[in-house]
Amino acid sequence: MWVHLIGLWCFILGLLFSPTSTWASPCDRELHIAADEFGRYYFFTPDKQPAGIDHELFDEIARRMGCRKIVDIESNIRILRRIEAGTADMAGHKFQTPEREKIAWMVPYIYHRNFAIVRKTAAPVRSKEAFMSNPQLQIAIGRTFSHGPGYAKIVTTLQEQGRVLEVADIKALYNILSLGRVQAIISSAPAYRAMLSAQQLENDFSVEDWVPEDARAPVCLMLSKARFSAEQAQRVSDLIESMRRDGTLKRILEKYLGAEDASQMLFPTGKAK
Repeated sequence: MWVHLIGLWCFILGLLFSPTSTWASPCDRELHIAADEFGRYYFFTPDKQPAGIDHELFDEIARRMGCRKIVDIESNIRILRRIEAGTADMAGHKFQTPEREKIAWMVPYIYHRNFAIVRKTAAPVRSKEAFMSNPQLQIAIGRTFSHGPGYAKIVTTLQEQGRVLEVADIKALYNILSLGRVQAIISSAPAYRAMLSAQQLENDFSVEDWVPEDARAPVCLMLSKARFSAEQAQRVSDLIESMRRDGTLKRILEKYLGAEDASQMLFPTGKAK
């Protein structure tokens, strides 16, 4: 019996720490993470300390793997380039697209929906139809952001009418909204709760659900295919699911978003099966 147990243990170790794999073991090198400042996913406190959903998620992943992590703050465009080149192991809060799935394993960790953030002085805009029918109203989007199928159709229609302004990042998105250059943007709870609060704009904008039929989209960790095998990516996915089961993920979300938003983002349907 002991011989069989020892043999089984050696087999498991061989799978975990195979010398032929790119990422041979949790501790054989540092875990390089490419992050971008984005709402309550990743930000810096007034005393310059990192914080946010992804910051704590990265800490927990590194702790459970036994890895030392190195985090570089990058633009979203550079993050994608580094993931493709294999100079970064992982990145957070990314949506699945065919292009991204070519270069990375996409591991869902939360699920969310986008909303329209509309300037209240753009009244009487209380619906998607009212906004779409007014040629004077414009919307802004992030150049590399994914919005979901429903909002993508809205954006395409407005682009054909010359009513879409594209910007490089989330800070630029909220800046032009606050300056009144556009009357609406598309955003999610981790972004709009942070950005509207930071600029004290909560009373100036309404959060509207223009596409209630859109399903919750998985927000994923990107694991570079140049650095992770399929088996290693599955182990990271299993680790994330263990964090969901033991309440770690819920605790992190509640800390930054509150109990209501957290409960809506833990599962694809907004609730546990």
